[in-house]
Amino acid sequence: LPAQVRSYQRSQGGMATFSTNDATTTAEERAEAAAIRTNVVDGAAAARAAAAAAEAGGGDAAEFPAAKIDAGVFKYVLIEASDPASGSVVHLVRGDLRAAYHKDAARATTEALAAAGWPYKVLGGGRINHDEDAKSILVYGFSYGFPWQGDPQHGIATQVLKKAYPGYDSIEW
Repeated sequence: LPAQVRSYQRSQGGMATFSTNDATTTAEERAEAAAIRTNVVDGAAAARAAAAAAEAGGGDAAEFPAAKIDAGVFKYVLIEASDPASGSVVHLVRGDLRAAYHKDAARATTEALAAAGWPYKVLGGGRINHDEDAKSILVYGFSYGFPWQGDPQHGIATQVLKKAYPGYDSIEW
C-alpha cells in the first residue's frame, strides 16, 4: 500500500474509530465540511430548481457523471444524490489531485447539485491511488472532514469506479 495509507483501530464492535487528535484538518475546516455535507431540498424547491435547470439546459443526470477523478494519489469523497425529476438515487465519486482537503474535492459537485435542486449527502471520504498506466485504482483511508457514519463505504465507491473504468485490471479497496 502507498505510504499515504493511514491505519486505524477497530473497536470490539467492529466500527471504525478515529481520533481528531491526529487530524490534518482544523476545527474550522471540519466545520466548513459539515456545512456542505448535506443539502436537503423540499419538494416545491426541488421542482422549481429542476424546471429552471431544464429550461437552462442542465440539471439532468448526464450533468453529473458517476466518477470524476484525477490520476495519482489524492483525496476523494463519495456523494449520494437524488434526481428530483426521476427520484432515482445515484452515487458519485469525486477525487481531485489539487484538493488540500476533502471539502475541496466535494465543493464543485455539491455546489452544482444544490444549484440544480438535487438533494445530496457526502457519505464520507478517503484516498484514491489511481495509476492510469497500470490500469489500477486503490480506494482506502478516511476523512476527518467527512467521517463515515459506521464502516467506510469504499465498496460502493469501487463499484462506481468499476462501471466508469471497465477496461481496468484492478479496482479494489
